[in-house]
Amino acid sequence: MEQISASTSEELFNNNTFIWSINVLSSNQSETLTVAAQISSSTALLNRAHLSSLNEPDRDDTNNRDDAEVTIDNCIYITDGLSPNNDGLNDTFHSECIEEFPDNNLKIYNRDGVQIYESNNYQNNWDGTANMGLTKTSNVLPVGVYFYILDLKTGDEPRTGWLYLNY
Repeated sequence: MEQISASTSEELFNNNTFIWSINVLSSNQSETLTVAAQISSSTALLNRAHLSSLNEPDRDDTNNRDDAEVTIDNCIYITDGLSPNNDGLNDTFHSECIEEFPDNNLKIYNRDGVQIYESNNYQNNWDGTANMGLTKTSNVLPVGVYFYILDLKTGDEPRTGWLYLNY
């Protein structure tokens, strides 16, 4: 998680320690802390807030903690078909919300296991042409099944699967 910004209704928030200092909070008075963060994990996160006082003993500390769980929706959906015939449908290998993972790496292999394509920061632009391997040309590849490894660079296992290339 990377903190983007933090704002408070009053008092001081330390961006390095994530400690919010309030000098005085009277009975029935409230203050607001808003934190904006960028989540770089695809798993759920648990945020915990704890209230403590240095100047006055708290007779009831059962209400001093609060948890908020952040669940990351897995938006990645990868199509299994590609037909780069310029009809506007499936002309490129498409992965929903790939833009959310700018450090991604895509590798595509032919049925013999030869890597024929690679892209860092893949942008849904593979049109069935090789940029490496035995057929290192810009010519279209033959109709058939190809295999991919899509590493989102989140620390999770890369996505793997197959796609069918047809014209």
